Amino acid sequence: MNDDLFRIRQTANRLMVPLLWLQVPIIGLVAWLTGNDWIEAGGLAILIDAMMTAAWLWRPDAQSTRLTVAIAYVAMVSLIVASCKGSYLQIDAHMYFFAALAILAVYCDRDVVLAGAGAIAGQHLVMNFVAPALVF
Repeated sequence: MNDDLFRIRQTANRLMVPLLWLQVPIIGLVAWLTGNDWIEAGGLAILIDAMMTAAWLWRPDAQSTRLTVAIAYVAMVSLIVASCKGSYLQIDAHMYFFAALAILAVYCDRDVVLAGAGAIAGQHLVMNFVAPALVF
């Protein structure tokens, strides 16, 4: 890997980790505004971010960390969609999945984008059968 690509990915990590932590209050606020359990949603978001941060602190420049960030980002978007349960905003919140893939492209890593897309597809497939009200 060349030095420029390495620096881009380092910078992306330094931006993505705080961005993921910024999602926690947003998820809680969305859940609260839509009348859903904001404590549960916020707690799950904190748990996801804690695991992602642990991976980042352990190996900040590893591909596994980039993949963990991608999965965590998709999980946060899923929590936002689930936090909109019962609201007219739930379908509109799905657009954030597309934005998440575009944001993950900052890593300039095909595997990160594919991991994010795979996580989105897997989440929709599983949730369609397990708890469709949290998705649609």
